[in-house]
Amino acid sequence: MKSRTSKIIIAAALLALLAAGAYSVFQQDNVGQKAAAGTPAAGEAAQEPSEAAQPAGKLVVDAPFEHVEIAPKALLIQDPGQPSIHRLPSGTVLRVPANAFAGAGGAPVTTPVQLSFREFHSAAEIIASGIPMRVPNAEGGEEWLQTAGMYEINGTSEGQPVEIASGKFIEIDLSSQVGGDYDFWIFDKESGRWANQGTAAAAEKDEAALEAARTEVRELRRKTATPPVVPKATPEEEKLIFTDLDIRNCPELAGKQPLALTYAGDNEKEDPKNNQWIANPGIWRKKSLRPAGQKGLYELTLLGDEVYRIPVRLALQGKNLEQARREYEAALASYQADMALLRNAEALLAQQAAFRRTMRVSAFGIYNYDILWKRPDSVPLAADFEFDGLPETIKPYITVYLVTGDNRTVVGLPHGDWGKLRISPSADNKLIAVLPGDKVAVFSQSDFNREMEAIKEASGSRYVFDMKVESQPLGSVESLQQVLQRASS
Repeated sequence: MKSRTSKIIIAAALLALLAAGAYSVFQQDNVGQKAAAGTPAAGEAAQEPSEAAQPAGKLVVDAPFEHVEIAPKALLIQDPGQPSIHRLPSGTVLRVPANAFAGAGGAPVTTPVQLSFREFHSAAEIIASGIPMRVPNAEGGEEWLQTAGMYEINGTSEGQPVEIASGKFIEIDLSSQVGGDYDFWIFDKESGRWANQGTAAAAEKDEAALEAARTEVRELRRKTATPPVVPKATPEEEKLIFTDLDIRNCPELAGKQPLALTYAGDNEKEDPKNNQWIANPGIWRKKSLRPAGQKGLYELTLLGDEVYRIPVRLALQGKNLEQARREYEAALASYQADMALLRNAEALLAQQAAFRRTMRVSAFGIYNYDILWKRPDSVPLAADFEFDGLPETIKPYITVYLVTGDNRTVVGLPHGDWGKLRISPSADNKLIAVLPGDKVAVFSQSDFNREMEAIKEASGSRYVFDMKVESQPLGSVESLQQVLQRASS
């Protein structure tokens, strides 16, 4: 989170702008002016540095939003003297050994411990986290990280921070949608650097568990293919009334004469309403009913000079209707239970389909599975941004995020680093700028497609991106994800 002081500075700046009538938003249809090579960004020399700018090579975790954040999962270990396993809805699993925690001075922790665990997989989650995805290199430049999954873990006991005890490890099976080999990185907050721990163990899938999950999903989808239908009273014109029906093969119907039946087939040619002649008196020598093999379904046979045979059910009326409604309520409850099982089974299938990346960690902090994202066709730009008429004085407080590399490379550039932007024409690209008040501005994939030739021509020089400001502030990570989805087109 930003410091209280910096928030006050931003708020004061915004109030000053509002008082001056400068902080207005209007839509512009024209493309921003592209200055000639070597031209400095407008107002660059006079602007103060961004609050996120840091000493060379030092990066910080700086969540850009006030009200858009990733809530951690709280995992309670009631007795830290016993081993415990924690399975998260995402499919990630944490295995904690006995006596895994130490307090001040290394003393063993015996009181309940609460772990705080956050995962970051999507571009929206990475942006909201404020975790930097950049690595300074030996040449004074920097590399960008492409993630296969990232997490943050911390722990407390009775409100006080604890540590993982010396010689102990927490094993974390991170659910990841990405296969392949990735290095394992640790973020050192003191130095503001990512430390590469080398190539992690290969991601794996449990094929047996995956097939079992698929089988369960198929069976539940079969069971829930047709929901139960609310029973309704049979209309009078659809009833077939018999007082002389032979029901010896249907003892459950004994004593129900006269018997009201209704057609249960789907062949219109056989439907009684299209065969009015069957009601003619004296044409049938025998009328009989027998079970048709399915509960509640019968076969009606009328025998005379001709044979008329159709499937029927008891007409829904009186006690039959009451019984049908009771059976419907039971069937509906069973159907809803099966639907809940199906949702859980589908979620489990998604988890089983994911890769598992396993690592034992000996300290709390931020961990990341990454590779360096390098594109030989990258176009370096001295980038500047326009925000639908927002004044130049607001720019030092804006961080712009490039989302590229299949949405797994997310690079946040505070104002002082805008000149480090580079664009790969062969990759997917979109820009998301975080504005005060939890609003965002967007430069979409279609914007890149339209301007890519001009961007390539501006290689090494200034280029102005006209960002489109979203009308409403964001309220959640999900709303940010929706903005990113729209920007992908």
